[in-house]
Amino acid sequence: MNWDAVGFVAETIGALGVILSLIYLAIQIRNQNRQARLDAINELTLQRNEYSGNLVDNGEFAEIWVRGINDYQGLNDVERVRVSSHLSRMVRVMESLHEHRQANQLKGESWEAYDRYIKEIFLYPGVQQWSETRSFFFAESFQAYVDQYIGVSQTESPNLYLESTRQSS
Repeated sequence: MNWDAVGFVAETIGALGVILSLIYLAIQIRNQNRQARLDAINELTLQRNEYSGNLVDNGEFAEIWVRGINDYQGLNDVERVRVSSHLSRMVRVMESLHEHRQANQLKGESWEAYDRYIKEIFLYPGVQQWSETRSFFFAESFQAYVDQYIGVSQTESPNLYLESTRQSS
């Protein structure tokens, strides 16, 4: 038997093993990254559901919320603190979603749904009043993103809570 041929075959098999290992590793890393993105989005969705649950579970706060998103300045000091805290939590989640979008980790229909939700919230005059005094707490890129919706507020009305349907009934 020719030892050179045996050596060549062994080197070829070794190189093939390294290549297959690298391909397997690349697939595993891609799957792990995909799962990490999904986990992050799921966590943000859970946070969104948690702050929405506050409105469902607390009728008194729901009433304050409705008044606050329509006229933040018209609330008393305690109500303003409550609405501001709720908005801060809400907007922090929105900012995180926006960051995921900028990183191309949130795409297509998923982003479009969140985008519509963010737009609706920032169309409310009370939310805009709150934003004037709190926007500096958020990233400049997110502020610029939100400002595009604040600018259209004169031509569009918010409809997150089906106000136009309720008014026409």
